[in-house]
Amino acid sequence: MSEPTKTTLVTACRGIRPATACLIVSASLAMTLTACNRDSGTEKTAQAPTETTTEATTDAPNSGTQALKTPSTQSTSTNTPDQTKAGKPKASPIPVELAASKSKPVADSRQVGMTEGPIEFSPNPLDLGEMTAGIAKTGTVTLVNNSAEAVTITKAIPGCGCTTLGWPKDPIPPGGSADIDITLKPGPKQGVRLKKRVTFQIEGHPSQVLNVEGDVAAYVTIKPDIISARLEDANVSEDIVLASADGTPFMVTGIEPAVVLDADKETALEHTMHLDWEAWEQAGRPVKIAFKTDHPKASQVTALVKRRPNAPKLPNQPALNAPSINDLSGAARAGDATRVKLLLADGKDPNQSDAAGGRTALHWAVRNGNIEIVEILLKGGADINKGDQAGKTALSHAAESGKVDLTRKLIESGADVNKRDLVGGNSVLWAAGLGNADTLAIVVEAGGNVDVKDINGLTPLQWAAQTGKTDSMKILIDGGADVNATDGLNGESVLMRAARSGKVESINLLLDNGADTGIKTKLGGNALHISSEFGNVETVKILVEKGLDPKAVDMRSPGWNALDYAKNRVDEGRFQVIAYLTPLVEEPAKEEEAPAPAPEGGAE
Repeated sequence: MSEPTKTTLVTACRGIRPATACLIVSASLAMTLTACNRDSGTEKTAQAPTETTTEATTDAPNSGTQALKTPSTQSTSTNTPDQTKAGKPKASPIPVELAASKSKPVADSRQVGMTEGPIEFSPNPLDLGEMTAGIAKTGTVTLVNNSAEAVTITKAIPGCGCTTLGWPKDPIPPGGSADIDITLKPGPKQGVRLKKRVTFQIEGHPSQVLNVEGDVAAYVTIKPDIISARLEDANVSEDIVLASADGTPFMVTGIEPAVVLDADKETALEHTMHLDWEAWEQAGRPVKIAFKTDHPKASQVTALVKRRPNAPKLPNQPALNAPSINDLSGAARAGDATRVKLLLADGKDPNQSDAAGGRTALHWAVRNGNIEIVEILLKGGADINKGDQAGKTALSHAAESGKVDLTRKLIESGADVNKRDLVGGNSVLWAAGLGNADTLAIVVEAGGNVDVKDINGLTPLQWAAQTGKTDSMKILIDGGADVNATDGLNGESVLMRAARSGKVESINLLLDNGADTGIKTKLGGNALHISSEFGNVETVKILVEKGLDPKAVDMRSPGWNALDYAKNRVDEGRFQVIAYLTPLVEEPAKEEEAPAPAPEGGAE
């Protein structure tokens, strides 16, 4: 990945929750590991240990309660969630129900999905039916012990694909059963068939696999989904057409990165637009373009962009035949001050950029924290404000890596604290997002713009809030940063970014400094909605106590409330947040008062 592309993605990812958020389950004890083909939505199985790349995993939560059942009363339906309200996700009310019976026979194996072993899954596969991209859906599976001995499930390991579940911790007696709820959250890609696996490790028996499937419907199509490479001297791409597949008009609310300049803001069944190749080049020639919409069932569609091998070079990019790293950069990278002096004395250009990353010797010296070589290079004529391939200066590198002495040295030597790179960042933004409070304080004191916005409209305060850097947030606020700034992606406020981080101190700091709890996203969501889906139960409680209504809904049709947002998450925090919000949103209906008795003797 090229440096500017990497930098752009880092910036974008600070503002976006990953497209798939899989439950993390420890793979160290797994007998079978699953690896996901994200393009097709299918998985492939590899026996451990292998060199196949797999995702790190952790134990799934178990918060189930127990209820007696007999095998003969088990339902063989999928028990998929109620999605009559435009795909609103259903929570797992009880992640596990332990059931036991000694009297009735086990269900016929022809009616119950089986894998080799003592446990039968009903149904298998668990087919969740039609699903919506980015929206979780829950189904129920019954585990039946078809053996003559009690069976203990030691671990349930979901494959990639955002599957969450609990499993019965107590042994399942012979003929007994247990219900588990499994939640699957698709990624943003539409029109695919998902096929996932959950591996159950059983004490004293081989592991058994449950298959989970679902169809992700296409509500908005994009053609082409792979955009042809730039033609010679072309200013714009071929037509890119987004069309409603279900007859629902929609508006294109945003494009990430901002490389389409002719997108309309009208609500229609079809939208035609073009990539602006110059803007695409300036953004680092990104491979993936995301189109945001307000369609109730398709918040985003994506397209890939082909690259030409002989594409025009980026700003600050050296010639293709240049060495990957020049001699002077190599000496600086190695920390060899004597060789740096010799090369400068021999006439080497201190501002020559490397082919790989476009860095100069000064960038390498800063990255390695070598203040001696930095001083040598500056005396030798190094351009202190020269950017690398992504446009980042030596000062930005020093600030983001927390190098206090170097940050101060570069500013004293004339570094521009407000020099912006290809993603729109300056030294303040990088110090706030990736650096520390010490370097941030230095660049802010030197006059750095605390409200600079990157190409996604994110300010340094939003970066610090997203990454949970409360000390850095305080420096920015004291420096005059706007506590109510909103981004250009979804219109999220600083408070919403802090809600994503789950940092209680950050939430309280913003509220104490006048953060507006009434700001809403482009979809009509508020800070409580964001916290319910991405934060934790503590931040959710704070926002509820500040007066945000858990029953308030966004602009979807029908609208989602805080509980709906919580049901759309697939991490360990899901269960706690749902448990807290459920009684606040789904209050029991009040009993109607009986009519007053008629007066004795009847009406006069």
